[in-house]
Amino acid sequence: MKLLIGIFASALGLELQATGFQTGLKENGERACSCVGDPDFCADFCSGSGGGSGSCSCVGDPQWCEDFCNGSGTASDPETIMKSTLSDCGWYNWSMVKCSQEMHDRLLSNTGNAYSCITTDDYNGYSAYKTYSVEDSWNKLVAVCGPKSNTAVNKYYFENQCDDCSNWCMYQNNKPDCVKNCIVDRGQRFCSNASGRYNLVVTNWNPDIAYYAYGGHLYGSRGLVYCTGYCVGN
Repeated sequence: MKLLIGIFASALGLELQATGFQTGLKENGERACSCVGDPDFCADFCSGSGGGSGSCSCVGDPQWCEDFCNGSGTASDPETIMKSTLSDCGWYNWSMVKCSQEMHDRLLSNTGNAYSCITTDDYNGYSAYKTYSVEDSWNKLVAVCGPKSNTAVNKYYFENQCDDCSNWCMYQNNKPDCVKNCIVDRGQRFCSNASGRYNLVVTNWNPDIAYYAYGGHLYGSRGLVYCTGYCVGN
């Protein structure tokens, strides 16, 4: 199955955060201390009082970083890797395409398994039917990933379902949530894999969204929402 790269839904960029402490999980799982923010906090953090005797690098939500550096997250846990990567996406101001690709690459490197991923900056508006998902409240980013499937999305049925549900939800205030629920409730027809599993992210029209997925598809419907999805393996 050819690996397909999603495209930007818009040209909007992300603003680089000037403060905060950032975590980056390297591809080989190693961590080295890195801290941006209050000098006294960083001195304590890297000397060991922030966890890990100076061996941990954490960027993002403070409580999550503390838990991660104290060992509650592991380098092989998909959502731990996704959370770390999402923080780097915001910190380095990566495009959503690069963010999705980097997430795929790090998941493959650290778990040995291939995943499909969707990322978006529609933090306050997206709705998802998902396997694994993480939110980064610091950078206002979202990621949804799932195990690779060798079954590609049937674009015809995917677009038809997105359009039908967009029409149904045209006058709803929360269109992404309405469209997602409509597709889920009516039953998806675009993934013919034996398990019938899929991941679906529906966003508003303006935010950026991209995917790096096996047989995925991104579709803009009626000038109202973007539907992005892929089939999920076992």
